[in-house]
Amino acid sequence: MKTMKRAACLMAALSITVMAAATMPNAHALDLLNSGSETQGDMVIFPGSFGALVSDDNQDPNAGAPGSPAGWHLPGRGYRAGAVWWALICDADEQLSDDKKGCKLVSTQLFVTPARHPIYDGKPVNSQLLHWSPLPGNLDQVPQEGEKRPELIAVFKPLRSLANLKLSAGPVRTYVHQGMTQYPGTNRPGTLEVRLSLGNGRYADIVPRVNPIATKDESQDENPMALTDIATFELRMGNQRQRLPGYGFPLIDDTGQLSPQDYLQWAGDLDGDDIPDLLLKHGSDNSVALYLSSLAKEGELVGLAGSFEYSDPSSAGC
Repeated sequence: MKTMKRAACLMAALSITVMAAATMPNAHALDLLNSGSETQGDMVIFPGSFGALVSDDNQDPNAGAPGSPAGWHLPGRGYRAGAVWWALICDADEQLSDDKKGCKLVSTQLFVTPARHPIYDGKPVNSQLLHWSPLPGNLDQVPQEGEKRPELIAVFKPLRSLANLKLSAGPVRTYVHQGMTQYPGTNRPGTLEVRLSLGNGRYADIVPRVNPIATKDESQDENPMALTDIATFELRMGNQRQRLPGYGFPLIDDTGQLSPQDYLQWAGDLDGDDIPDLLLKHGSDNSVALYLSSLAKEGELVGLAGSFEYSDPSSAGC
């Protein structure tokens, strides 16, 4: 299970949908045009995988160069600038042991610039350049070659039911994060299971449940290739169990492998109730969801706070 084969582009397009519309809350309050936003839920969240911010009509050859602003470039005009945004940032220094790599919350704000976004086989459309600043460690800029930085996990803004969530700048209780070299496992070696040590002998386990789909590697006709999606993540704590959406493999990559850091970006206690909160990746870097224990319904351990799902319209998808 440790090595997960990736399917070809067509199979990736047909892989399971890990965020069914029936499970998603209504569009968030910043979806001003009611157009169906990339972000859903009362926690507006964006992954920390920032890119260069360049409008399609920008003719400057130096646009997007190292040191220039970084963020998200999204079609539409549904977001507005403002404060009360938070960045979750974790240590990634290779010289530190994993138990010394902590995380913190940093207050920041969103700046929005109108732009034009390219469309594959189509004309550019209105868009916005979303830039969060200030951020420590030059995380609000395109990195220089070889630059060592902390790990920007996500930026987010609580709204509506979460508007009174008590957050403050500084260290945040963290069990694991993707800046770590290795996550603690369960007593079943060779699996992708993760064990979160909560203190006082308590722990929570995250157990992936796979969903093999028979397919074939066209480059090796003599060998079948199994597309192995993760159907669900099972969160276990004490006698409780809860199934969360799984992981649908994106396009083939060079490794053909999946590690716990690939699907569990962060686990800690964001809402201060001593029960784990999770930031899970459900496929590519553009498909993430934040689950808070304080939003759990009866019989649950966590509830969906917010999600981000985006497909770049300038890409052919392969």
